[in-house]
Amino acid sequence: MPRLPDMLRSPSLWIALLIAAALAADWHYHGWANSLYIARKGMELIEYLAFWR
Repeated sequence: MPRLPDMLRSPSLWIALLIAAALAADWHYHGWANSLYIARKGMELIEYLAFWR
């Protein structure tokens, strides 16, 4: 059996697959509602941190 490249076993690939699966599930079950909520909260955090800059 051929040896897989290191990138295929790295944690970054698994994290990317997990994020993609979470986005696909959010789209399928909730119509992007959770992703939009997280995006809005992320924007609020960025604006809050920019204030303290």
